[in-house]
Amino acid sequence: MGKEAKLRRELGIVEAIALCAGIAVGTGVVKLHGPAGALIGPYEVLAWIMAGALATLVYLCFAELGPKYPKSGGMYYFFKDTLGELAGFTFAWSYWMAEAIALGALSLATAESLLLAVGY
Repeated sequence: MGKEAKLRRELGIVEAIALCAGIAVGTGVVKLHGPAGALIGPYEVLAWIMAGALATLVYLCFAELGPKYPKSGGMYYFFKDTLGELAGFTFAWSYWMAEAIALGALSLATAESLLLAVGY
């Protein structure tokens, strides 16, 4: 009981690439393609390229910050140590809320695709 459990840091380059690719090529890409094309037309390709470039920059920042903060908690500690406790808490709370909302949206999109596949 006195021994503190620690998470192992075993995410290699192959796992990180697979994780990022899975996130990028998920249900959102499939479901957002049509509405985005209707809104911005031929500029949609440019928008996807710009989003990919921005995501790459974010991942490069995480790759730099990860070794400097060897604690479990990632982005929370990045914000807390640089901007303070309130910023860390606010970011962590809003991040989890965004994840919950995104999970709901992805669930609806998946259900819609499954219903279309079975003929409803």
